[in-house]
Amino acid sequence: MVLLKIAFRNIFRQKRRSALTLLTMTAGFFMASLAIAFNVGSYNVIIRELTRNETGHVKIAHSTYRSTPDMYYTIDNYRDVLGTMEDREDVAFATAELFGSGLAATDTRSLPVSVRAVDPRRHDEVFSYGGRVTEGEYMRSQKAEVLLGKHLARRLRVAPGDTLYLFSQTAYGRVAEDIFSVRGIVSPDQQRISESLLLMPLDIAQEYYELWDRVHEISLVGTHENARNLAAEVQKSLSDPYIAEPWQEFNRSLYEAMQADQKGGIVGVTVILIIVGFGILNTVLMAVLERQREYGVLKAVGTTPGQVFGLIVAEMMILAILSILVALPLSWSGSYYFATEGIPLSDPFTFGGVVWSHIYADIIPLSFTLPAVVVGVVTLFVSLFPAMKAARTNPADTMRID
Repeated sequence: MVLLKIAFRNIFRQKRRSALTLLTMTAGFFMASLAIAFNVGSYNVIIRELTRNETGHVKIAHSTYRSTPDMYYTIDNYRDVLGTMEDREDVAFATAELFGSGLAATDTRSLPVSVRAVDPRRHDEVFSYGGRVTEGEYMRSQKAEVLLGKHLARRLRVAPGDTLYLFSQTAYGRVAEDIFSVRGIVSPDQQRISESLLLMPLDIAQEYYELWDRVHEISLVGTHENARNLAAEVQKSLSDPYIAEPWQEFNRSLYEAMQADQKGGIVGVTVILIIVGFGILNTVLMAVLERQREYGVLKAVGTTPGQVFGLIVAEMMILAILSILVALPLSWSGSYYFATEGIPLSDPFTFGGVVWSHIYADIIPLSFTLPAVVVGVVTLFVSLFPAMKAARTNPADTMRID
């Protein structure tokens, strides 16, 4: 306790030196925290946007459908499966989807389209598609109306209220043709989807393709961190030939690209942490070694080597703790700002089919705990050598130093 009192007294007695040491540690913590928030957090943002707003975290489908996306590989009696999934506590939302293709035509133009049929109310709850309608209104169940991706609508030169002809083939090989009203224009996150997307009410599509009470996929929303565990648990409740896959499996190319890119980011964060460590080392050495005369006086008045050693380590650890307490709110504020505002890019990039005009950080525990550990551990270790050197000081020699 006496050592702590002396340590505090020494810290506040040499305000300029203590402030410099504190500033170095705080700056190191802040830099490391933001580096982690951007490197790890930015990928969390991308994953969250893609899975929570577009694909879901787990998909249930026929075991053959993933490798051979044929219309015939369906989930029969899907309402039973959907009801079971909704009863699970680890599933926040569940929605069924049916996929098809066809030729959309107006009086003057025609283009191939990718049909995505969903329950309008449920799909809006899960993926907030109602908020992506830029023109017109969101579609309704039991109505022969569709939503078009904005790029597709532009190429077909149609607007809400116009009539659209859709030609395709049913599951039984018969010709399917019908007239639909364009209810609205939707802007999905991925441009390549927008170029061919035609959204249709699920009940209308089941009748159109003669796939009554059948769908191709059931998407589940939980958390992206728990997707693998959720898929494994869901699989236990499914009968053959249905399988449950996490987003890392049904979107494997994106996952592998992110893993490879993230490894390079980890190297960058490691370099920053090393720079932070050396900065703290330099500051601590300067703060201790320039006080050799002071330690000589302490030993001359009867202070033991162990007490000198403990005093130096205590001073440095107190400064480390103070720097962490100062840096935590600063780092949180910085992470919050960049998580909400992001950094605008002069040259937007495409990742996962989505155009990103900003880079965002994320508020994650790792961006605070790891820098705190680094500052604490580095300060402890770098204070050991000068503390041992001071403890072995010869009072007669050091007191001769001007």
